[in-house]
Amino acid sequence: MRVLALAHGLWFSGAQVVTLEFFKFMRSRVEFKVLTCEGADSKFLDALGAISIETYRVPCRTSSGYPILAIGQAQKLVEWTDVVWITDVEYSVAPRIKRIENVPVVAHIHSYALVCTWWGAMYGLREVCAARCSAWRIVGCKQGIDRELARVGLLDGVRAGAYWSLDFGRGSLDYFRWKRIMDSVVDSVDVFVAVSNATRDVVVSHLPEVRDRVEVVYNPVEHRPWCYVSSLPGERGNYIFYAGGANLLKGPHVLLRAFKSLGE
Repeated sequence: MRVLALAHGLWFSGAQVVTLEFFKFMRSRVEFKVLTCEGADSKFLDALGAISIETYRVPCRTSSGYPILAIGQAQKLVEWTDVVWITDVEYSVAPRIKRIENVPVVAHIHSYALVCTWWGAMYGLREVCAARCSAWRIVGCKQGIDRELARVGLLDGVRAGAYWSLDFGRGSLDYFRWKRIMDSVVDSVDVFVAVSNATRDVVVSHLPEVRDRVEVVYNPVEHRPWCYVSSLPGERGNYIFYAGGANLLKGPHVLLRAFKSLGE
């Protein structure tokens, strides 16, 4: 089987670490090529080079935080492959892949960017996008973030009020940009791969039509020595490593409560 993996590499985060682990696992099992961005992070490119995978680069831009790959410049790669694998949030490429060649497209779901627009609005400050995404929801999320910034003193009252008013326009614009990026994406992806049952459930609650097209494959966890984690100074014995952002969605508060209970 010939697999073309799309990995933008514009930033180096958890999804990219997991993707590299998959690459190492799959490289000896399938014929493999990677398409990434010309402006990819040097750390990501170095990691690709270290595992000796044939890599190609195309121009990219971002819109609302989503990478838009110039897939037309890689037409021969698309014609070569048996399967296209969208490794992160390169979703906008799926419809264009189908226009070049009717090959199966598999898309990984590491977060909720498929069902709700990016960053703060995707998480709604303190909650998953439990309700179907809408312009009003994005406006509310932005206003909630501004209120929180004002509460902790990072915005004064005048600026917070101005931002709150501007969010009506900015939130609506973000929503319609996201809708344009996601146009035809869901119909162009043959199989979605969610990294957990919880992720799958959220996606299906928004997009019930993909219920039979979502599989759950847990992220691979590498044993020590970890390739992408710096050693602790004077490390001795065992320690717990938490990989993830500080957002409540990822559960750091659960871990902290457990530690607190153990210490009481």
